[in-house]
Amino acid sequence: MKSCLAFFLLGLAAVTLPAQDLNERYLVDFYGIEIPPDGAHVLIVADRSKSMNVKDIGRDDGGTRWMTLIREVTDMVSQMEAILKTRPVRYTVTMLYEGGGDHVGTAAYNLRVRGAGERLVTDITAERPGAGGNFEKTFGEHLWPLVARDSITHIFFLGDTDIDRQESEVIDAVSAWYALPTVIRMPQRKGAKRKVQSEPIAYGQRELYALKKRWGSLWDHYRGPKRSGRAIPPPVEEVVFNCITIGRESTAQNRLAELGGGQCVRVSAKKGRKRADGGDE
Repeated sequence: MKSCLAFFLLGLAAVTLPAQDLNERYLVDFYGIEIPPDGAHVLIVADRSKSMNVKDIGRDDGGTRWMTLIREVTDMVSQMEAILKTRPVRYTVTMLYEGGGDHVGTAAYNLRVRGAGERLVTDITAERPGAGGNFEKTFGEHLWPLVARDSITHIFFLGDTDIDRQESEVIDAVSAWYALPTVIRMPQRKGAKRKVQSEPIAYGQRELYALKKRWGSLWDHYRGPKRSGRAIPPPVEEVVFNCITIGRESTAQNRLAELGGGQCVRVSAKKGRKRADGGDE
């Protein structure tokens, strides 16, 4: 009887968990904002100004806001790597720093590559907050080329209320992307060229629309009848824009999250930072 029971338990252990069970078991988040467990291309726009050297009042060890960022990235990477051990999904992380000098963005860290997560954490740890930076340049020149290049699915901006000083410029740069029509190539008859279904694009929007078409090309390929077999995140209709506000509430960040259909969470406002679900940690 015991041997039969043991055989039965071994059989249960060998059963592969369905995707839904895996999704419940393995979760990924950044500052409490969830990232899909079936893959994502993440862009973190991180404040690298002097204010990130300020003590994080949400910590008990006297650590700075920059140290908290490193911890959050480390936790996110660990969560992604745990999922990658169970399923052939795809996670990439790109960094774009605002402040501490002009920055055009890093290469994408593909966490399916051995050691990529460790290199990401090491590189962030080596960064030092400092003076300088220009929100208009970061959002107006550097953001969308990175989104197109790396087929970003989720943007996370992390910073304090400094962004409110250039709110109009930032909102203009971001809303211009979301005002463009969604790029979807509809499958045609066999052998026919795909046709872009879209509205007319104004002259001043053509450069940005070219970036959006490039961004949408990966998802278009995935939607088509033939798939390459590459591990990519599920197709998305639009980039999700999330914000992590450090300290006081930021009107600019609230508007950015609203534009991009994401969440805006406030951290370091008091001990026990607020999570994305509204509760305290």
